[in-house]
Amino acid sequence: MRKKDKRERILKAAVDVFFEKGFYEATVEEIATRAGVGKGTVYEYFANKEQLFKEMFQEGVDAYLQAIRTQLLGEPGSAQEILTRFAHIHIGFVEKHLSLAALIFEGQRGPLYWLRDWWRQIKEKKVAVIRRVIENGVTQGEFRPVDPRVAAEAFLGLLAVSQLPLVLQERIKPGSASSRETLEQLLDIFFNGLLSK
Repeated sequence: MRKKDKRERILKAAVDVFFEKGFYEATVEEIATRAGVGKGTVYEYFANKEQLFKEMFQEGVDAYLQAIRTQLLGEPGSAQEILTRFAHIHIGFVEKHLSLAALIFEGQRGPLYWLRDWWRQIKEKKVAVIRRVIENGVTQGEFRPVDPRVAAEAFLGLLAVSQLPLVLQERIKPGSASSRETLEQLLDIFFNGLLSK
């Protein structure tokens, strides 16, 4: 088996084990067993459980950002269309990688304090992309003049709310109409507000 394949199997197993057990209860031995490799093999790739967890997060975020770049940037459309595509790419990624999305969500708020600074950097990258789209929308007269950073933060909040039922595995199943309907309602409120015209 190639080294890259082993590393990928370890990372995939890590997502499953960390999701099921949490960071503190998960063991390197269990991750190794799930990956079909020896415990020593895990240490050939990762110095310790913390590094494995961080790299698992990094791989997930890289995949997310790549999906955004590939499917969003360079596509024509109005600012509203681009933001709507961004939202659908985001929720699609969450649905496809539910365990990883749940870990990322929990990592932002949980006891894994050593992830917070790193996560803030990732969030700033997303805010920058969204802010540019909103600035263009304001410049083109599509959006009324607003603080683009505040609007970008609000948009990210909308995405967090739309994924919440999925990552908490409450009443909706991934890919169900309900998750998409919730997203559409939130996008409508974001773009059109609550006031009747």
